[in-house]
Amino acid sequence: MTSRGSSLLFASMIMLILTFLARDIALNTVGYRYELLVTIENLSSKTQLLPREAKMILPPDIPGWQRVATINVEVNGTPTDYVISHDYDRNVLINPITPFKILPHSQVSIKYEVVIKVARNSLFIRKKPMHIDEIDCIKDPKRELIRPLGEWDWSKNNDHKWKRLKDLAMALKGSNDLETVFNVAEWVVNNIKYVETETVLPPHTVYEKRIGDCADQSTFIVTLLRMLGIPSLIALGLVYSPLADYSVHEYHLGLIRKGFNLHAFVLAYVNNIGWIPIDTTAYIGKDNHAFTKGALIVSTDRVIIGGFIIGSNPNEYETFKAYNSLKLNVKISIKRELDFSLFLVIGEALFVIVLLLKRIFA
Repeated sequence: MTSRGSSLLFASMIMLILTFLARDIALNTVGYRYELLVTIENLSSKTQLLPREAKMILPPDIPGWQRVATINVEVNGTPTDYVISHDYDRNVLINPITPFKILPHSQVSIKYEVVIKVARNSLFIRKKPMHIDEIDCIKDPKRELIRPLGEWDWSKNNDHKWKRLKDLAMALKGSNDLETVFNVAEWVVNNIKYVETETVLPPHTVYEKRIGDCADQSTFIVTLLRMLGIPSLIALGLVYSPLADYSVHEYHLGLIRKGFNLHAFVLAYVNNIGWIPIDTTAYIGKDNHAFTKGALIVSTDRVIIGGFIIGSNPNEYETFKAYNSLKLNVKISIKRELDFSLFLVIGEALFVIVLLLKRIFA
């Protein structure tokens, strides 16, 4: 290769490196298109109301972690406005503003499309904070987040199942709240084996059997922390995975999920720090407290928080209800938006490869 060709190759490699670094530093968020399509068919001869499944839980805005960029709602292919309400756990629900009912032997289709911007870390700079200062729907954590979850009321029940759990909680109590949170999480990591379950197990069952998946372990951790007066909640995670494909069809219900897997982890509130993540089933690293430092929510840009569980039984968010008079088909998908700067990097990389090949075979 001539000196001119060598200079071009060198300049191209430098440009590729600079472009990659500039993109890595300048790109602060990754966009995801979160879509829910609900088709409802009225099988009866009576007019039916819109079921709960026809509403979408809107992912929350969390400064430093994620924000909702756009919201679009369509009914039978026609764009429409939407109305906001809240569920028992204060999650924001959206549904079409048009007050309609489903006529006998008719069908309606509702489509929600939400674009979410998720914060990302660069190769050299941590942009995503390890903890967050506040959650909009929680005004007073010390008062609002120390009650039992759903019907698993340990506060008024002192039989042997709950007493053993209370004894464990007291044994894990540290000199301050942060130490206690770490003690509880470490105990779970060392003593609870990851096993997928069909429904979320009661906390005392997790303790007795020493098994549980992400939802079981999160429920268990929240129960122990609340027993000790430490505010905590369950975060419902949607983990982007382009090859993920899940479907179930039974009775009058069809459910399809594409492009993501479900996940759950804990957010615990510690005075003078804020909300810290505790993820005992999916974290990166093997250092001390990797379940916090390496929790997926702070170490990757693949996790969207879809909502929170504050006081409900977690099983209410794990299932879709089948109706006798309604046939439901639910399709949920997450797609990553195209990153055009990445195509620029790929193009420059291909150009460098071509120059290298020419030099090798010249």
